[in-house]
Amino acid sequence: MSKIRYYVKVADAEKFFDIWYKNLNFDEMNKIVNEFPVDFLRGIYESDGCLIFYKNSPSIVITNVNKNTVLLTNKALTNLGFKIRKPYLRIPKEPRKPIWVFGIGGKKLVKSFLDMIKPVIKNTHKDLKTLYET
Repeated sequence: MSKIRYYVKVADAEKFFDIWYKNLNFDEMNKIVNEFPVDFLRGIYESDGCLIFYKNSPSIVITNVNKNTVLLTNKALTNLGFKIRKPYLRIPKEPRKPIWVFGIGGKKLVKSFLDMIKPVIKNTHKDLKTLYET
């Protein structure tokens, strides 16, 4: 039996944002998360996240190489009432860096997350409409 996965992924391509973001220290990032949690999550989702459908079950998966970013994202999601999968470290083959991976699973939570952050990117996959069917 074939295990087909569908996903939508956006890669961050804005150089100026990358420079600004990489120069933030933990306290500055924490302040942004506390003041603008939804905006922070929208940015993280659009730069480091993807929407996956596996056997009609949706999941949001977020990956990042920076442990502090993962901890702050976890904090923002938890403070907004989301139950997330525990972050784990995936160590790929050289020359790539280790990657932190975590996510939100389940139709109700994924729909709630997308409705809350209102992503700018267009999620147009055919399975996305199943989130909004009653």
